[in-house]
Amino acid sequence: MTPTVLLLVLGSALVHATWNLWAKQLGPQVRSVPLTWILTTLSSLIYAPVGLAMLAQGAWRPAPPALVWIAGSGVIHVAYFFLLLRGYRVGDLSLVYPVARGTGPLLAALGAIALFGEQPNALSIAGVLLVAAGVIVLTARRPSPEGRRLAPGLG
Repeated sequence: MTPTVLLLVLGSALVHATWNLWAKQLGPQVRSVPLTWILTTLSSLIYAPVGLAMLAQGAWRPAPPALVWIAGSGVIHVAYFFLLLRGYRVGDLSLVYPVARGTGPLLAALGAIALFGEQPNALSIAGVLLVAAGVIVLTARRPSPEGRRLAPGLG
């Protein structure tokens, strides 16, 4: 792994951890659309210089199809943020967040198989099943008096 890639990964982890710390500390009443835009703008400002430097150095020239995928990814992430913050407002962050993060690998694997004809091997299937099992262990509970099996924020 090159030092640049390592710095990007560590920087991403720092920004991600900061976003979740702020969301937890600010409380449910603040976890809303403005917070989503503030944190997304901060992330964009942090990563924009890296992207611009790569473009200026000619390290990457996006083709038009790549721009469509990038825009689609942006739309999906905005929807994800809205749903995540909604879950945070009504549920416990320490439950909603791991479930939200644990669902991603399962959906990505299913999407890769359905959309791109991927042929998963035994190791990748085991990984997806372990993540899914972790999500099930986190969310499994007896029905509430109202008959609900899911904790608030997971629906």
